[in-house]
Amino acid sequence: MTRKNTVWGARHVLEDKEIKRIINYYKKEFGISLTKLEASAIQSIRSKEIFWSEKKAKEVLIELRKII
Repeated sequence: MTRKNTVWGARHVLEDKEIKRIINYYKKEFGISLTKLEASAIQSIRSKEIFWSEKKAKEVLIELRKII
């Protein structure tokens, strides 16, 4: 991976776009502001799930906010 394909030399540009999409989705659908760390965690957890519902999204966010 070349540096020009990364954000701050750490995340791929496409991964950063997906994190921003998740942040915007949660803001629009639930009225919740996510941090990049929360959005990244959601992205990671969601990638292991076969089905991702709004209920699951809320449960994961509640668990994350207990930890953070």
